[in-house]
Amino acid sequence: MAKPGELAELIARLFRLEEATVRQQARELRDHGLMSKEKAGRGAGSMTARDAAHLLVAAAVTTSVKKSVECVHHYQSCRVTDWRGHRKTWTLAFLPCIEINILPDDHSIVDVIEAALVSFSKGDWADERNPFEMERRDTGKPEMRFYLSGPVVSASSNITLFKYDRAGHLSHDAEQEHHYYGDPEEKKIDYIFHAVFTHVTLIEIANLLRA
Repeated sequence: MAKPGELAELIARLFRLEEATVRQQARELRDHGLMSKEKAGRGAGSMTARDAAHLLVAAAVTTSVKKSVECVHHYQSCRVTDWRGHRKTWTLAFLPCIEINILPDDHSIVDVIEAALVSFSKGDWADERNPFEMERRDTGKPEMRFYLSGPVVSASSNITLFKYDRAGHLSHDAEQEHHYYGDPEEKKIDYIFHAVFTHVTLIEIANLLRA
């Protein structure tokens, strides 16, 4: 398991942020019970997938240390919706993942980020079973994307399996599953920001958690 400083260092590098700021965010989350305390002893790590999801969300949506806790609480409360007829539960028939498929129909965007980290670190998508790192023309090329939006809090998660044509090129044919989070009736404002990250970030964090 990783140490808080190692996790902060990795997230800062992936998002090209100031490492000192992300470390301060980690301490702020820890002080408010949103990250585990560091274990005593040389080489002892304590970071869980939930801890990583919290710091990932905080670093993605704000560089304010003081606002980190508030941001995490907002996205913890950002629950899946059936907006535009989308299902609230995951099926992922084209890319099985028990850790994600067992999420309840009231899960949050933080829950699905955590579930993906668990899968990449020790579950259905771990190690040689990771379909996102396989080059297989017969099964296709998977991609996972997360979008965190604000200041009106909303989010979406998207897993797509791009197919190859007979010539070995990626085609427009794809299987995908989308889920939306937040209140679709929330009053919109003119200013909107999007924080976007993919499976690449999650795999690197999962590798650190597993080390």
